[in-house]
Amino acid sequence: PVADRATLDARYDEAAAVPDYKLVPELAELLDGKAIVGANPHFDLTRLTPWFARMGRDVPWHYRPVCIESVLYGVNLGYLLAESNGSSVDVPWRALDLYERVTGLTQPDEDRHTALGDARFVQQLWDWAHR
Repeated sequence: PVADRATLDARYDEAAAVPDYKLVPELAELLDGKAIVGANPHFDLTRLTPWFARMGRDVPWHYRPVCIESVLYGVNLGYLLAESNGSSVDVPWRALDLYERVTGLTQPDEDRHTALGDARFVQQLWDWAHR
């Protein structure tokens, strides 16, 4: 089950949060020229881009993000087509079902929809896809 808004808000610790003026330069250095890989990375980039704009900086990452779900859809579709003998195939559209079906990996409930938990899980999925 996905955590409700109150649970998600309770996870946020303002005292531990890194302020924008420190975060943006660190992210700029870390992400310089890198491809962003995520589960629906557009969602994250629409939130990160304004931070960079407020600091008067261009975004540092490569302009073409990689969606891990699209990668795994392709892997799954390849598997299904190979087994289908030309008949139509059903691809699961719920991301968590797709992850488990293709990779066997599942994300613990307590890590879902947390920045670090999601990033770590996407890294596991990416590593699986590149094994």
